[in-house]
Amino acid sequence: MSRLQLTEPEIRETVSLGISCAERFGVSHDPDFMLFVGLMFETTLTFYSHPLALPYLNNETRSAHDRLSDLIEHFTDSEWNNVIVDTSKDQLEMLRHLVSVNSPELSSHR
Repeated sequence: MSRLQLTEPEIRETVSLGISCAERFGVSHDPDFMLFVGLMFETTLTFYSHPLALPYLNNETRSAHDRLSDLIEHFTDSEWNNVIVDTSKDQLEMLRHLVSVNSPELSSHR
């Protein structure tokens, strides 16, 4: 899998985006925030929006921590590959747009 080459502002924006997204799934503890953001860097920036991941992340009968654990434990390599292929398109461009909107002075330092 090819890795994105992110600038410092893009990394900061990714972490901020990850924290906001994790909160929408009920994440409220630092280790779980780190896990969620780590999955964004390890897989794809928008893994959480993929139809294969949503049943795990939206399972309100489980705590946010348990939902993330279930996702990691039960997801197969094939499912992760599907998520990566399906959600990787244009993710770097989306991130650069977010950086330019939120930190215009930083986006020129790429």
